[in-house]
Amino acid sequence: MSRIIAFLILFLTVIYGQEVKLLRGDIEFETPKDVYRFKEGTKVYLNSKGYVIKGIFAGNYDVPTPRGVYRAKAGKEVEFYPSGYAKRFTSYGNYDVPTPKGVYRVKAGEEVEFYPSGYVKRFTSYGNYDVPTPKAVYRAKAGEEIEFYPSGYAKKFTTWGSYHFYTRDDTEILKAGTKVYLDEKGYLIDFDY
Repeated sequence: MSRIIAFLILFLTVIYGQEVKLLRGDIEFETPKDVYRFKEGTKVYLNSKGYVIKGIFAGNYDVPTPRGVYRAKAGKEVEFYPSGYAKRFTSYGNYDVPTPKGVYRVKAGEEVEFYPSGYVKRFTSYGNYDVPTPKAVYRAKAGEEIEFYPSGYAKKFTTWGSYHFYTRDDTEILKAGTKVYLDEKGYLIDFDY
């Protein structure tokens, strides 16, 4: 019965666009990697092949990336790449996630986003971590969001201590607790106290 309902929803999606509103009950949809049950009364987004690309899970599920499998929290939005690998979800637990330059621990209950390569793009850190840039290594403050470039170099983080940062013209000394934004070459482009 649920397959018939899913087919009807898919048919209506093809006619009316890429968004589906679930009317009754939790319904299963698939990605190229697995099948997941999505929460009643929420919207599910499908791609042109009928695979789910965004929705809200009805339960806690393991979701794959090219570099590992992580548990996503129920009742929170999850997003997939067309390949079926996870793009963005809320972490059920504290998990270690990779970048090309290191491994970091994600804080449970916080959103994490990955690049198609399976390397982490952004997350809320569980601890104080050293984050690399082409110019220096800095310590990022625990419990704050860290964002990386695909290369593994830090793009945005909150400082744990006072540090010198290079700009294109000079250096800036920034105090602890400053949110910094860096370009791919490690130069400071903006900051917020």
